[in-house]
Amino acid sequence: ISAPIPAVYARLNGTQQNTNGQNLFVAWSSVDYDQFAMWTAPTEFTIPSWATHVRVYACATFGANTSGVRYLGVRRNDITIASNRSTGHAAVGVVHTTTPIFATPGGGVITLNTWQNSGGSLAVGDSNNLSFVQIELFTTN
Repeated sequence: ISAPIPAVYARLNGTQQNTNGQNLFVAWSSVDYDQFAMWTAPTEFTIPSWATHVRVYACATFGANTSGVRYLGVRRNDITIASNRSTGHAAVGVVHTTTPIFATPGGGVITLNTWQNSGGSLAVGDSNNLSFVQIELFTTN
């Protein structure tokens, strides 16, 4: 496959509330770059038809709370490709995940979801813009 092609880098500016025990599909606020107009809805990135492989880096911050776990997942067409979790923190918690380079048909949709079970609602995102997604595309040589 080709070298990675930087495609999109999006940020969550501010916060969204993640209800205890519920999935939150992250609605991104802004993009630093979007080379191929992939950001097609607040929560969705559509893979261009020419791309054969994708890799996703993602990070989500959660409000301070020592109870429960925090989860971040990367999905393609509603199938989880990669995920990670951490336990609650007295300070802001951060969860990172990276997908392997995976084959995909063009036109697929990438979404990111968070989940937590702290016992209450937690903020996802922060004023430092530390919640982000970066997508790289590949082609076959």
